[in-house]
Amino acid sequence: MKKTHDIVRRVFSTKDIVILAAVLAAGIACLFVNGDGWKGTGVIILCCLAMMIPFFRHGYRIEGQKGMFLLTEFLSDRECKQEIKGFLEGKLASYDPKPIVPGGALVEVYTRKSDGLMLARYYDFDEHLSGAYGSLSEVSPSIVSRFEELSVKKK
Repeated sequence: MKKTHDIVRRVFSTKDIVILAAVLAAGIACLFVNGDGWKGTGVIILCCLAMMIPFFRHGYRIEGQKGMFLLTEFLSDRECKQEIKGFLEGKLASYDPKPIVPGGALVEVYTRKSDGLMLARYYDFDEHLSGAYGSLSEVSPSIVSRFEELSVKKK
């Protein structure tokens, strides 16, 4: 499995930028129209734009990789750390996901839609650390499909 850099940034997707630009243009256009209520409508549209920004779906960029990635998180049992890491790295042929336990761990899978590239890493919630990441590794879709039943979509 090929190792990649661990720097992941959350960014707006192209679709997000187009929608925000269109709403901004509509709000500004309403401010310059003469007539009853148009300026108020423009202010309301711009206020709605400001409230929309935090709720947009974001993509992820990974240093050393081209394109936009989507994130899927799979909750897992913390006691199976070595088994999960071995499975993600391709050292183990199979892994049976255990029931989810509070305070466990998760596997983050970043998927690039353009070519289906999948990068995964193990994230452990440790009581003494803010969180310990494993490094990103390229994984096959068959490995990721084993975690599908534990899927939690992340915006």
